[in-house]
Amino acid sequence: MRRTGLLLATILAVAPSAGWAADKIKVGLVTTYTGSEAAYGEMETDGFKLGLQHLGGKLGGLPVEIVTGDDENKTDVAIQQATRMVERDRVDVITGPALTTTLLGVNKITREAKIPLISGGPGPSVLAGRQCDPYFFSVGWQNDALAEATGQYLADRKVEDVYLLAPQIQAGRDMLAGVKRHFTGKVVAEKYTQMTQMDFAAEISEIQAAAPKALFIFFPAGQESNFIQQWNQAGMKDKVPLYTMNALDQANLPGLGDLALGIPIGANWTESIDAPINKKFVDDFVAAYGKIPSSQAAAAYNVALILDAAVKSLGGKIEDKDALRHAIKTAQFVQVTGKPFRFGVNNMPVEDYYVATVAKNAAGKPIMANPVVVLHDYVDVYAKDCKMTGG
Repeated sequence: MRRTGLLLATILAVAPSAGWAADKIKVGLVTTYTGSEAAYGEMETDGFKLGLQHLGGKLGGLPVEIVTGDDENKTDVAIQQATRMVERDRVDVITGPALTTTLLGVNKITREAKIPLISGGPGPSVLAGRQCDPYFFSVGWQNDALAEATGQYLADRKVEDVYLLAPQIQAGRDMLAGVKRHFTGKVVAEKYTQMTQMDFAAEISEIQAAAPKALFIFFPAGQESNFIQQWNQAGMKDKVPLYTMNALDQANLPGLGDLALGIPIGANWTESIDAPINKKFVDDFVAAYGKIPSSQAAAAYNVALILDAAVKSLGGKIEDKDALRHAIKTAQFVQVTGKPFRFGVNNMPVEDYYVATVAKNAAGKPIMANPVVVLHDYVDVYAKDCKMTGG
């Protein structure tokens, strides 16, 4: 990374004075456009672009140039794309990626470059506590909290025991830790699969033999769909209730259809939240793209809103990245849920977490319906360990 550091010093040396407003803002969007998780990247891109459209095509009065990069759901590729954006494209801010593993790779680059990275989704535990980063922000969710909402929901319903299943990746560990944090019953088993596994016959057989009162799963969208399909094929849907979090949403619900009906989902947002800004977002998204938005799309919409507020507060003077970072931290805007947005000390969102249940809307399409607030204005458990200073 020495070469990157030297090049960045050169860039800063020739940058325009921070006393002048920029003529545009360059936003780097690193996300997944190929492979089984491409739906995430498409949703993230569409959500951000709709936010720009609602803002008149500008952020804080500045024209916008979007530089995109496909991380292919590979950490090394995500690092390459972020490095290109910093060194060659000289972006002012990076947003994405959609998945925790690639996000952590990009964070290595933005942390050294001291360029704001705004996650339109994941808030990994490793960036929420002792390793919190003043240049990293999540306007989506803190990973554990999604599962914590489901764990609390299970506890509130006095479910006796639960079987936990996730891939052996950071997000998987975050999710299962989250369930255990609030669930008061017995954990029958905590099992991890391979990151790219698509055949779950062995795991389903083990769950069937264990006969738990509930099953909680977390997988990225493609794997989640495969598991639910195989779960139904094995005749398990009516034997063991299945719970999850927003890895099951409009990124994969259309393909699952009736197979997903009745599944409770921990989430920070749903298409069914009754707020005028959310209704406009959902209706306009459907009109523009012919599909219902996902949680990633909603979070990416928030990225546009927070950048607009931050750039506006600086009068367009975005060259000073420390000032831009502080402006993002203190930006005031109403997020897509209809509530004022705010960060905790660790730059993770302080927000409501819901449990919604998959049901059909009036058009017969599966949606995350009837959201119930389980954790209100929730500050994640890692915030107390973040010693970030300087605002």
